[in-house]
Amino acid sequence: MTISLTTTPTYALPNASVQLTASVNTAANFVRLWCVAAPEGSTLQKLLDKEQAGRIEITPPNAPTQGGILPSVPFAAVLDVGGRYTFVGQEYTYGATTYGGGYSNSPDAYTTETKIGAEQTLYVYLGQRMTHRLGANAYGTGSLLVYVWNDTIRETSVAVHGVLSPAVIDPSTPRAASAAKAANVQAALTSFVNATVTTLAPNLATLVAELVLKVPRHFNNNGGVFHAGGSGPIPDIDNDTEIEDLSNRCGTPVGLARAAQVLYSRMSLHQSNGVNGSSRYHLDADYTNAFVTDGIGSESDPALSLSALADVVRVYAAHRVDATSHALADNTNAITTTLGPLLTLHKEFLVAMATLTPAAAGGTQTAAVQLSALGFRLG
Repeated sequence: MTISLTTTPTYALPNASVQLTASVNTAANFVRLWCVAAPEGSTLQKLLDKEQAGRIEITPPNAPTQGGILPSVPFAAVLDVGGRYTFVGQEYTYGATTYGGGYSNSPDAYTTETKIGAEQTLYVYLGQRMTHRLGANAYGTGSLLVYVWNDTIRETSVAVHGVLSPAVIDPSTPRAASAAKAANVQAALTSFVNATVTTLAPNLATLVAELVLKVPRHFNNNGGVFHAGGSGPIPDIDNDTEIEDLSNRCGTPVGLARAAQVLYSRMSLHQSNGVNGSSRYHLDADYTNAFVTDGIGSESDPALSLSALADVVRVYAAHRVDATSHALADNTNAITTTLGPLLTLHKEFLVAMATLTPAAAGGTQTAAVQLSALGFRLG
């Protein structure tokens, strides 16, 4: 005895007329359905609040004579806010008794209405729109757009839903607009389709722990004489300690922000040969592999912290093998932790904007993108 409640399409967006279908696996020929909870601000939740009722029966225009809902017959419901709707359903048989009574007005002549089994709790999820900041103020920003159903991101299309997602939208500069359409960014977006939220950034603590271990090893010439000045090897023993003292317990916004800030600031000092360039860790200070983000890990906006952390991964990977800055490329202290879809997208978006001559992609023009990199703005 099971009722299933489905939407058409399977992954529907909120609307004043969402098609629902109640299906049964019994002989029930109608179902009663009550809403008991709905997203805040939705029409159904407002009715629940107004009437101070524990439940509101859903009675569509095509309801049978006795009320309720016909099994397997789609009906329209007002589900106008994304989120989870909670219903209670009950199966019935109507008019199942064949004996019509032996006399006029006999009670046995009344049409029967018989419950089948007990009430069941049913959930309907409507797509909820969410965005996530990418990029950096100086180079350009964009927003990752996704729609979520329960714990999973699903793909939407213009043909079915009127909107394309996952996608990078609202670029702030031509350079960001080009980055949004770059091949590696588009490839990274495919990893969000049908991804559960727990898989988006699965290894943050592991990644931070590996950075805390391997970045100082690179600084200290652990694995090779990477850093050599005019008078011989000069390992960086100035910027390693604060990184080594970092906690890798970054499961809170504060911890994640702190890790991003410290790694960013110490990597910056290392690449530039110290505060005033006089420490000479490198044969030539590394400004080729410079940071794109501002390095402002933020406990109030974890997107900034994730962007800064992705930039650290990007910069460190390029810097450690830079043969112009180093006497020897560091092929020992590579970061091997899987980034997951979210950090990968951050990184690829930054890669696409990092140079002074970024490539044009999508509908952008070469001149607009490259002038944007030189400080030009549209308009």
